[in-house]
Amino acid sequence: MIHRFSPRLFKVVVCSLSLLTLIPSVLLAQTVYRGDNGELQIQAVKVSIPPKIDGILDDPIWQEAAQLTGFYETRPGENIPPPVKTIAYIAYDDENFYFAFKAYDPKPKSIRATMTDRDNIWGDDCVGIELDTFNDQRRAFQFQLNPFGIQADSITSGRRGGPGGWGRGGSTFDAIWYSAGRITEDGWEVEAAIPFKSLRFQNKPEQTWGINLVRQYPREKERSFNYTRIDWHNECYLCQEASLVGLNGIKPSQNIEFVPYMTAIQNGALSDSEDYSSPFVNEKVEADGGIDFRYGLTPNLTLNFAFNPDFNQVESDVDQLDVNLRYALSFPEKRPFFLEGADYFNTSINAVYTRTIVDPKYGIKLTGKEGNHTIGFFSAYDEATSAILPDAESSENIFLGKGAFYNIFRYKGDIGENSYWGFLLTDKEFEAAYNRVLGFDGSFRLGKVHRFNFQVLRSYTQELEATFLSEELDGEKYADNAMEMRFSRSTRRWSYNFSYSDYGEDFKADAGFMRRIDTRRFSSRTGYNFYPQDSFVVNWEPSFSFNRTYNHQGELTDEEIQAGIDFNLKGQIGIDINLSKSFELYEDNTFNLHSLSFHLRGEPSKRFSFFSRFSMGSGINYNSLRLARRTTLGGHVTLKPISQLVFNFSTSRQDFNTEEGSEIFTAQTFRIKTVYQFSPRFFIRYIIQYRFVNRNPLEFFYEDEDDDEEEVTPWEERFDSCFLVSYKINPQTVFFFGYNDFFFNPLERFYHTGRTFFVKMSYNFRL
Repeated sequence: MIHRFSPRLFKVVVCSLSLLTLIPSVLLAQTVYRGDNGELQIQAVKVSIPPKIDGILDDPIWQEAAQLTGFYETRPGENIPPPVKTIAYIAYDDENFYFAFKAYDPKPKSIRATMTDRDNIWGDDCVGIELDTFNDQRRAFQFQLNPFGIQADSITSGRRGGPGGWGRGGSTFDAIWYSAGRITEDGWEVEAAIPFKSLRFQNKPEQTWGINLVRQYPREKERSFNYTRIDWHNECYLCQEASLVGLNGIKPSQNIEFVPYMTAIQNGALSDSEDYSSPFVNEKVEADGGIDFRYGLTPNLTLNFAFNPDFNQVESDVDQLDVNLRYALSFPEKRPFFLEGADYFNTSINAVYTRTIVDPKYGIKLTGKEGNHTIGFFSAYDEATSAILPDAESSENIFLGKGAFYNIFRYKGDIGENSYWGFLLTDKEFEAAYNRVLGFDGSFRLGKVHRFNFQVLRSYTQELEATFLSEELDGEKYADNAMEMRFSRSTRRWSYNFSYSDYGEDFKADAGFMRRIDTRRFSSRTGYNFYPQDSFVVNWEPSFSFNRTYNHQGELTDEEIQAGIDFNLKGQIGIDINLSKSFELYEDNTFNLHSLSFHLRGEPSKRFSFFSRFSMGSGINYNSLRLARRTTLGGHVTLKPISQLVFNFSTSRQDFNTEEGSEIFTAQTFRIKTVYQFSPRFFIRYIIQYRFVNRNPLEFFYEDEDDDEEEVTPWEERFDSCFLVSYKINPQTVFFFGYNDFFFNPLERFYHTGRTFFVKMSYNFRL
């Protein structure tokens, strides 16, 4: 029997099929979260197909990922709508955490983007994500990208630099992750994949992480946009982050990493270092190698062992003027082994300064966090160590030249909301001598805007008997204490702090950096920020500071009163003016000093930035113990003719004259750094440094009671050049080729005093 097909039945079937086709679209509908609506609980989206990291947001994952928009401008505006739109996307799978940004811009030609090396994107447009993987509001990973996808990563405690401590966080954290970016017709976009192997987090079946997203928008003002609203009357930034919930099926990796390296070096030098006319001799090529081994003992504790490690750095320290010095110079750490996890060992008293470790044979390090307990430990044997020797009035850096053992242990225990207490132990063993320091510290949040920090240390020292190196090394044995306390208030407008420190006459911290001991110092500072509306001035801050120092005999040794005013203007121009009056007691001589200083800085365009400083007033000629007229100036200029080429010129100068007008000395350094970046991985760099010192022998030293006068070199010049070819696949997989030259002019002409060729290769094997 044949039935006629009902038109009504046909319509029902068609509508049903249409609804079925819509089901996948409904299931895959993208969830949009708006920060300006207070939507701070973000549901994590797990995906099955990873994106291709090419900077083009056309992968299906970005249609499924959680979408975040509705950012606030948090600086200089206070939680106001930003002038441009930003959209972020986040997702994950079993292996990686993914994020992407679409940064809209009505004037794409104004976008600031430099093709540069990683961790060098400051001043560019950039976006970033912050992951508090333990969700404890104490420590977070930061991952940032400029429009070309150039990476910067760091770790923050989120209490400095507002909002979030986002800023030039350095490279104490160098993760392996993947990114790309591009500039488009309506702005720019980036995408990134962070392997879970590069993160530390809890071992739980379902996790919640703290999260925030930031965009830096440098134009006529340097603006910061945050996904979360920032309460400037809450000094804990990480306490204000959003929550990423529902992370399922991810496990922290106990991954194993091997990073073998190989170097080949050829040095050349004068056959007689004291005779500049002696022949120049090239030594044999020296090949060397070693290995860095990392293993996750637990998901959150990592063991790092390095045998014959590569502790050499490929860029020389910036030349500092070391004429007429009272204190030893300090230099930033650049060596990878010591940079990794360096924040674990930071305390208010600088008791850990790894640059005293000159040439280690091996190093072992354990860092991580379990629950509320954070630990850090490292041990190293240094074949050619150095030491900072402080006394009541000055300090000096000496090279000991023999082997020393270093052992450093650090512990921090979380207390309450964003507070902790800690313990530090350092031990340096050198032949029959030793220095051991132990003590406690803490940081306590008091309400929303106040914080109290303290540290108490005790040192036990058996000095080396080596008076031929320094009069301080006379073989004595002693112990003493040091302590610091600080109370501070931090808000958007009004901030202040009070601090007190006491360093005993016999306190020593040979694994750290002490400029001075035998001091009791009180200091304070207060400042108030004004934010004019619709003005050429973005904000301005008058400030006042005061400090006074006594020795343990009750003598006033130092006092300074300083008043200043800082302006931030449109065009990213900053002006700082400071006036100070001070007093110093040095070698039983009293000096009353005054100075006026002026700082000017700016990044008015994407092609040009600058910083300059100038000061004038009175100073102390420490060589002749006389008051002098002092003028100092310095600064740097950066030019970027194209996005791949950067020129940086910097200089520093000091002029000292007697009060009668006679020249005592003039010293100046020049440094020119040129970098051409072919791609995110490949660049060449050339640095030249020049320094001269002109001394007046009649004024630089004076005759002592025995009518003896030290010999003075009236004129000297030094010229260094450094050439480097660098190819980096990631922070641990690198190839370097370099050439350094050194010239010295003791009086009349330059002599070629040294030369180095080097090749370095390392590769990260991650299992």
